[in-house]
Amino acid sequence: MEKRMELLLREAEKQEMGKILDCNGKTARFGLELTKEETKQLVACEYQTLRECGRVQFTESILPKLIETFCDSAYIQREEYLETLEELQEIFFFYKNESGDKLSDDELLECMKQQYEEVCHGDLEYLKTTCLAEIVRTL
Repeated sequence: MEKRMELLLREAEKQEMGKILDCNGKTARFGLELTKEETKQLVACEYQTLRECGRVQFTESILPKLIETFCDSAYIQREEYLETLEELQEIFFFYKNESGDKLSDDELLECMKQQYEEVCHGDLEYLKTTCLAEIVRTL
């Protein structure tokens, strides 16, 4: 039974990595692409964040949507792309919890992107500690 679960988890991870790597087709025009190794690291970071937030993921990973939402940002550079995505997914799950899941995934991503671009000007710390906190308080 344990071996079967491990195989299922590996297969799910492969599928998730494939979907993330497929995003390179869209993100490449913005100079942003993830390698297979970076993708593996990003998926591992997502799993760790889910555990730390006490969340269970029953649907598909949020990472492809997150990548597609933020790939056109002038504030994301190739040199920090992986780290920025890791931070953005951490912020996403933190605020899913903080909002009591009152915002859909798409609503939260839209809100994050708008604040990141127009208010925070690419400052992830400001996004996490100030901008989104204010929005969640109004829910």
